[in-house]
Amino acid sequence: MEYGITIPQGIKNVRKRVPEILDESENELPGIFSQLLERLSEHLKDLDSQVGELDTQIHIWHQQNEASKRIARVPG
Repeated sequence: MEYGITIPQGIKNVRKRVPEILDESENELPGIFSQLLERLSEHLKDLDSQVGELDTQIHIWHQQNEASKRIARVPG
């Protein structure tokens, strides 16, 4: 907020706004802070990719595990 930049709460908002903030030449952010935002954005992309991979692995495991499929059929 010190530089007049705000991002609504939530990971989707951060993903959307960070590239916009870094592209804005008039935001007067210190160079080191811009570098930090770039690095954090890349790290976030990597983590998101890892979550997707793990989610896929969990889904595959669930499809192959009878006990997990039984539990999934329990209401509630």
